[in-house]
Amino acid sequence: MSLICPNCKADQFSCVSSVELGPDFHWDEITVQRSRCRSCNQKFICSYREKRSFRPDREDSVSHVAYKVSLSYWFLVGFGFQTPRRRKSVGWRRRVAGGVLARVSASSHAMPVVYKRSANGNPVN
Repeated sequence: MSLICPNCKADQFSCVSSVELGPDFHWDEITVQRSRCRSCNQKFICSYREKRSFRPDREDSVSHVAYKVSLSYWFLVGFGFQTPRRRKSVGWRRRVAGGVLARVSASSHAMPVVYKRSANGNPVN
């Protein structure tokens, strides 16, 4: 799906890498994403959450928000998001991603990520 940048409103927003944290009591899917906009070159850490009772016709089934971060922080956390190697287990990546999300959500303003829609209101792929 095409995503709209929460900073400049261009449809050049994309996820570069992500770590799935797993479900909790309320959300079936929780993912931390490193994202960027090719138009304004802004870097983001995003939180994508999907409810257990997911219904594609309901907007409140998904929470997708972005937090602006500095270029240096974005590259720094990128090392923790890389594919696991011998010393980097999936559990280690989840702890790093969970810590990153906690830090940015406490220190930055959440901006909703919007999906580009066609004239009839359906999401554009």
